[in-house]
Amino acid sequence: MDVRRFCEQMKRYLITGASRGIGRAIAEQLAADDAVLLLHGRDTVALAQTRKAVEPRCAKVILLVHDLAKRSGISELISEAGKAPIDLLVNNAGVAVVKPFNIDTAFRFANAAGLKRCKHSFYRRQERLRQLACVLHEQVCA
Repeated sequence: MDVRRFCEQMKRYLITGASRGIGRAIAEQLAADDAVLLLHGRDTVALAQTRKAVEPRCAKVILLVHDLAKRSGISELISEAGKAPIDLLVNNAGVAVVKPFNIDTAFRFANAAGLKRCKHSFYRRQERLRQLACVLHEQVCA
């Protein structure tokens, strides 16, 4: 087989959040002889376990350990992924803010959502939540 032609036919899949859960399950399903998996995650140990699970079935596995909540992490991931085309992006990485919405701050909300000008929307939603809580309280206590 012509090695150059084989390399041109390989598929490159970038999976963010591939350390565990849905991301890891997707990586396991996409693993194939003609696939190069670019696995992203922040937990190096969990990401290494995903690599160990898929590597025997893949042409190549590349680990990308970057924090996508930071602009520098995004730039570094793009740089490290290389110039070759990516056939599929599984955008599975997420940000979780585990705090009741009614006591969270606009800054944390904006930061988690990656938005700069969302204070108005945040405060409006927070006010609606307070109103809903009052209505529910009245219904339950009536």
